[in-house]
Amino acid sequence: ITCVALGSFLNNKNSLIKISNFIEILKIMEISLADAEKNVICYGDYPGRSQTFKFPYSILPLHLRVVASILGDGHIHKTTGLARWTQKDVTPMYNLLQHLGFNSKPHSKNTQITIPAILPKLICNSLNIQLDDIKHAKFIDRVLLLPRSYQVQFLLSIIEDEGSIQADTYSGILIRMLDRGIITRLHYLCEKL
Repeated sequence: ITCVALGSFLNNKNSLIKISNFIEILKIMEISLADAEKNVICYGDYPGRSQTFKFPYSILPLHLRVVASILGDGHIHKTTGLARWTQKDVTPMYNLLQHLGFNSKPHSKNTQITIPAILPKLICNSLNIQLDDIKHAKFIDRVLLLPRSYQVQFLLSIIEDEGSIQADTYSGILIRMLDRGIITRLHYLCEKL
């Protein structure tokens, strides 16, 4: 996040102000960040790419669930954070994003959905990883350090995306992925939970 909007600024509804400038103004005016956040109406990386959501904002386990889907059948651009998730039906992800206050719409005959770039960026920032780490075992290493509720949502996302039930024996859930490091860490996460 590099910018926020406080409403109509300079008679332009889409006008954003840099967060660094916003914080400096708050210091000069002696306004707490917590009080100011209540008046922020959207965030953005640059004009034209803003997203409305409620402040104050904290990362929830469901946010991690959305971003974890990128590890499976998702794709993320390593610099912009633009992410897409592909599945036979993306309705569950659409519903989850709507629940979280994001306005992503399914496309490509309901088989793809864009994940707002802000979610991977927030998760990566909070876990101290880079955007391209989301597709690697380092992501899971950081998840293993989080509280249980975050780990559960992460694992649910992986199971929903990559899991299948052994129909012949019903002996458990099979997760098929090629990266041995990811599989090893997912196994450890399952054991831990």
